[in-house]
Amino acid sequence: MATDAIDPSLTWVDYDIPADEFLVYFGGKPVPAISSPLDAPGFDDVAIMIGLSAADEKTGEIVGAQVIPMLRRSNWRASIAPTSSGEPPPSVAT
Repeated sequence: MATDAIDPSLTWVDYDIPADEFLVYFGGKPVPAISSPLDAPGFDDVAIMIGLSAADEKTGEIVGAQVIPMLRRSNWRASIAPTSSGEPPPSVAT
């Protein structure tokens, strides 16, 4: 199975503080998608996002990833905790 490399300059990253949700879209902008939770040890709160067509049908293309809740996951907390102002650190800010 062939895979295409993801160009990091085309990723769209967002952290929503009230929702405690971290999103990454691989195509440079959000697109219609549904989340499909991963069923693997250590990935309980991680989902891949599968693109939807104009007719709201799954395209089969993985268009992004979602982590929710983000900061309640102890192994993520130290590296991306919000600053004292409540804003995410520059490494995850949009």
